[in-house]
Amino acid sequence: MTKHWPVQDAKARFSELLEASVTDGPQIITKRGVETAVFVSIEEWRKLDGKSGQTAKDLLLNDPRRFELDIPDRKSVVLRREPPVLIRCSFSTPMSFQSSAASNRTEQ
Repeated sequence: MTKHWPVQDAKARFSELLEASVTDGPQIITKRGVETAVFVSIEEWRKLDGKSGQTAKDLLLNDPRRFELDIPDRKSVVLRREPPVLIRCSFSTPMSFQSSAASNRTEQ
């Protein structure tokens, strides 16, 4: 049975915590009421550690769904390149790019 141990109790009763993790399973350590760590037996740790031993290569090569993909032959794929689009702009009124400082000088 999993039990929650405040960190102060876990430190003070470490031998009891160790025995409970071996006989009762994982023990949860809390700090200020928040679950912070799990204390597990070495057997449980080895089971958990062995599951994470797969590499990315193993996962990709052992996934049977990978072979269900319909991948077309490279030579059968036709790539179409779209022609560039020409954008024409026209302005109905002439635009002035004078700065306001230059216009003030001409007015004086």
